[in-house]
Amino acid sequence: MIRVVVLVLKNELAIISTISKLLAAYNELKLLLTKIEETAQNQMFDTTGLTMDKSVVKGLLANALAKVCSATMVFASETSNLLLKKTVKYTESKLVRLSDEILIEVSGIIYKKCNSIKADLVDYGIIDDDFTLLSNLRDTFIILNPSVDLAIDKRKVDTALLSSLINEARNILNEKIDRLMLVLAKDHPKFYSLYKNARGIDDYQGKTNKQQNIKDGVGFIMGNITALFDESIIEGATIYIMGTDIKETSDEDGFYYIDQVPSGTYTIKITLDTYKELFIKNVVVKPGDELIIDGVLESDTPSI
Repeated sequence: MIRVVVLVLKNELAIISTISKLLAAYNELKLLLTKIEETAQNQMFDTTGLTMDKSVVKGLLANALAKVCSATMVFASETSNLLLKKTVKYTESKLVRLSDEILIEVSGIIYKKCNSIKADLVDYGIIDDDFTLLSNLRDTFIILNPSVDLAIDKRKVDTALLSSLINEARNILNEKIDRLMLVLAKDHPKFYSLYKNARGIDDYQGKTNKQQNIKDGVGFIMGNITALFDESIIEGATIYIMGTDIKETSDEDGFYYIDQVPSGTYTIKITLDTYKELFIKNVVVKPGDELIIDGVLESDTPSI
């Protein structure tokens, strides 16, 4: 990957500094790597709209809801109100695990139902301040939660930017650093060998020449596989391009890369034990295309 090449060059700054243009190209590449990693991180946030501030508010909202639910559950049991018990069956941990959209919906239902009997709940430790806090936290959480359309639009922008940054980094490698490193090959054979090995890893992970891909009539697909439940990375998911023998597995960073994909329209299937199969349809690959197709897997285990 690009970071492997940057690390190899960084370890021999004294050598590459002897060629000013090579040092300049290295600094360009290092800056691009930072932008690529930041954009990739932003792209993950765009999937869920989750930020640190919103995460804190979500936790506070779940805590406030759990307090009301706990007291109301006792009241519902004593009054044999089965419907109310079903409404407030949530614990704090279950509330935190809900998706943002579902939590907003559930919190509204709980607030409305419990607020209608708040006079009865005073004896169980729930007062007006609890409902005021709950309402304020819910309103704040709604404001912090971006609409699905906005998240999708932002994600498209970040995806396009990520692809552009990666292409720019490849051009620097192909057109500048690869050629200038040849100047050092004779006097620094060990360093040059390390660099070639790093570039070999880089090429395997998708840093192929776009013009060659166009000539061969192929493109490549890469992306990240994460879990819907907590947005964690997923290692070991299998990515199939249906209708072909092509498949790949996500690595320890949740990343996968498939090159030499013939042009055409495909359905991508992503599978892993304990997760539901994910099908991504109408993926169009054109010669020279560099597609970023992420997968978000939903647990196959029903939530309680």
